[in-house]
Amino acid sequence: MPLQKTGTGTVQSALARPVPQGLQDPDQWVLVTQNYIPNVARTLVWHKIADPKHPERFSESFEFVNTPRTLSPEASLEKLRESNAKTCPTGVVKVISLTETDLTAETRPCGPLGEEDSISRWISGAHDTFYVSYNVKAAEMTPAQRQQGLAAVSAWNVTAGRSGL
Repeated sequence: MPLQKTGTGTVQSALARPVPQGLQDPDQWVLVTQNYIPNVARTLVWHKIADPKHPERFSESFEFVNTPRTLSPEASLEKLRESNAKTCPTGVVKVISLTETDLTAETRPCGPLGEEDSISRWISGAHDTFYVSYNVKAAEMTPAQRQQGLAAVSAWNVTAGRSGL
């Protein structure tokens, strides 16, 4: 897979999915979704579980999605803003950084999407787009959560290679 974590190694094995780098309290994070559809998408989702007896109750999540590259970071931003305007006209889309190959943004949806503050990053590789997102079930992240989210989405880097799908 052409996406790797910096520092602690590469995420490759379907059986070994460590908690993404940058997330605090790794013993509380659980991989809850692992899907692969050849040539369409690879998805991994972790939840931070406060109470092991109720894994459906989570306060934070981290998502990784690998898809074929179809949009530039700028086009992804425009699509995000259009989608947010339709579902949540009072929601916030704040660009943290935008380059030719990378978009990092914070979104705060409302209405039917509920209260969730997210820091997301779209990384454009030669053939794929990699999406990583740190999400908090709250109207706004605490400063510590924001720092953790930025660290977690920033820890992912694209390496040269063939398509990850």
